[in-house]
Amino acid sequence: GKNSAEDLEIIGGKVKKKVPVGSLAMEYSYHDLKKNIKNKVKKYDLIVLCSDNLAPFHSGYESYYQDFYEHYEWIYKFAKKFPHVSIGLKNKNITNDKKVIDLFKNVTNVDFLFSKEKKESFSNSYFYAEKSKVLCTWISTVGFEFFSENRKTYFLDPGLRNIAFLPNKKFIKKYKISNYKSFEKKIINELKFPKKNINKYNNHFCIKSSNVSQNIYNYLINIKKTNT
Repeated sequence: GKNSAEDLEIIGGKVKKKVPVGSLAMEYSYHDLKKNIKNKVKKYDLIVLCSDNLAPFHSGYESYYQDFYEHYEWIYKFAKKFPHVSIGLKNKNITNDKKVIDLFKNVTNVDFLFSKEKKESFSNSYFYAEKSKVLCTWISTVGFEFFSENRKTYFLDPGLRNIAFLPNKKFIKKYKISNYKSFEKKIINELKFPKKNINKYNNHFCIKSSNVSQNIYNYLINIKKTNT
């Protein structure tokens, strides 16, 4: 997206030219595959784009893991209060986080979602996200990518402390949720009154990704022409 590379300079990277091209992963695993694979995944009201955060290097600040588990507690509390809302916890392949598994063990309207077969060479997170009514996540890049489809994602960030992964910049903070009360209100509002037209902000996160390879090719060809 137009603002994705800003932090490269902040952390010391030397960048001569920043060229927004979209997401290669989304082009291959979503746009290209949509032409050949029928979307057969189940439709959920709310899809939570998840990932295990068990490795020590994930921690970006003192209360990182406390906040990480709190965002799951929001989902648990919401699921228990609104049992008619179907919720899918979409992980990449598998979750080894026993604390999260135990939290949702007896919650009937919450499903853990994984690829059906380990042999699959693509992530069906895109297809679950496509069919959902609302998207939220802790830090998933799929959340960023779906802004290019005019689909907002809410980033769950208790206390707005997770600035290592999600800086509190204006275009990001607009979609951050800092407490449970706000989470419940926004999700219920989205379920009742879906608003998908968010063109004002989507290019900041990720530009349309259906022709990323062509975007890269065009830029490189233009450089070649300029230098010859």
